[in-house]
Amino acid sequence: MAEAQPRGWFERIRPQLVYYSAIAAALGVLALIAGGVIYLISPDLRQAASILLTVGAILVVLAIIAGFPQVRDAFVARRGRYGLNAMVMIAAFTTILVILNVISVRNH
Repeated sequence: MAEAQPRGWFERIRPQLVYYSAIAAALGVLALIAGGVIYLISPDLRQAASILLTVGAILVVLAIIAGFPQVRDAFVARRGRYGLNAMVMIAAFTTILVILNVISVRNH
């Protein structure tokens, strides 16, 4: 019995998308880190840092779109739900600290 061929063009390129999405995610995170460090350290290179941050964000978004089934499966699993909950709590705590800091600087 012959093996079934993928029907559409998307099904043919899906394995490559998954492979390249991992590479795009890694490069995107590296670009975000490098852009953030450059932005904080060197005021003269803020434009280059902004470009790096933009490219990094685009790469991360493309990686999420290309590997969406894997991302969805990771967040639906119990471990993913707990990890997402922890990230939300950390973000909320950090936001509260930043707001308190802004209020304290304005009133001091």
